[in-house]
Amino acid sequence: DQCAALAQAAIDQWGRIDGLVNSAYYHPDWGPLDAHSIDQVLQAMNVNAVGALRMAQAVIPTMKAQKSGAIVNVSTLATRKPMPGEGGYAMAKAALNQMTRQLAVELTGTGIRVNTALMGWLMGAPLRSFIDGLGEGGPAFEKQRASEVPVGHIPLDKDCAKAVYFLLSDYASEVT
Repeated sequence: DQCAALAQAAIDQWGRIDGLVNSAYYHPDWGPLDAHSIDQVLQAMNVNAVGALRMAQAVIPTMKAQKSGAIVNVSTLATRKPMPGEGGYAMAKAALNQMTRQLAVELTGTGIRVNTALMGWLMGAPLRSFIDGLGEGGPAFEKQRASEVPVGHIPLDKDCAKAVYFLLSDYASEVT
């Protein structure tokens, strides 16, 4: 109901819906997948994948009627490069990736584009909080992760958002 209400509020405000960004984040406690709390894994699935589907279902009818729109789902490199402690999170984001591919195929010819922005590490509130929570080990963790990123540092989340803006824009009109 909240998703439908949000879509309706956008229509009431602007008369249309041109884009949707699904960037919800929930990460189960860090640890081995075989020790993850099933409740936390289910919560990750609900927030990161099923929540995105709910929002997509709320906006797709309007986008179909407009014959245009862009949906961008924000995912993670952990779906392609498994990392210790990220199993439940990566599972949920992998479901989001498949949802993207499925909707892109199913919405062919409607004017709606569906893409995934596959992010690696990005420096925002969740990662900063995690690093700070490591105490004295935080700087070493941050340095190690930065060394694994091709650009040589952990990009700021605001800079990663530019990829999302691109996928929403007409510059990506032929990308789905």
